[in-house]
Amino acid sequence: MLGCGLPSVWSIATFPVTFIRSLFLRTRTGGGAQERRPLTDALQRGDRLEEEGNLAEAMAAYQEADDSGHPAGACNLGILLERQGEQAAAQEAYARADRRGDANGAFNLGLLLQDQEDLASAVAAFSRADQRGHAAAACNLGVVLEERGELDAAAAAYERAADRGDAHGAFNLALLRHHQGDVPGAEEAFRQAEHGDDWVADMAVAARARLPALDAASPRAGKFRLMR
Repeated sequence: MLGCGLPSVWSIATFPVTFIRSLFLRTRTGGGAQERRPLTDALQRGDRLEEEGNLAEAMAAYQEADDSGHPAGACNLGILLERQGEQAAAQEAYARADRRGDANGAFNLGLLLQDQEDLASAVAAFSRADQRGHAAAACNLGVVLEERGELDAAAAAYERAADRGDAHGAFNLALLRHHQGDVPGAEEAFRQAEHGDDWVADMAVAARARLPALDAASPRAGKFRLMR
């Protein structure tokens, strides 16, 4: 989790911590073109209406796709419901998508549960999404596991995220490795993170350059975490 008590070296972060936490905890991913199941007419119509800003009709189209059993329809419906503040209905929609095997639905469900501080259920949801190959879910799973003190499991989750191209997972892995005294491993993971979004890459470059100056023994050095 993005945390407190950061050593002065982490002044390289150019965004306020509270801003970054809000940004990443609110990220939601939809089904749409990512869903392997063929798109239905209703789902395609919903995508088009949403792009046009016609959210009421988009919701009706996603509901139609959801009623037909399409996982992406349920997931996308959940996203629009959540935007409208209908958290309970959104959670039910994400759960339907999750039960149908949708990785995005499981991930979004995990984020909602995490917001509600139901961490046990969030871990279960993130784990299901992770098992389906969802990179951001593996990253968030790693954050929760690390906060629970399950460092080996957290490192494995971050590695899966990094292997899937998730720079946030690579960055978190680097911090964890450094905190455990594995400086070469931290450097390798920071190099992976340098291929991410511009600001993540900038932080990784700066952190790698300052690796010799970081205090690996600091009990709080590993508590700055990026979440999806």
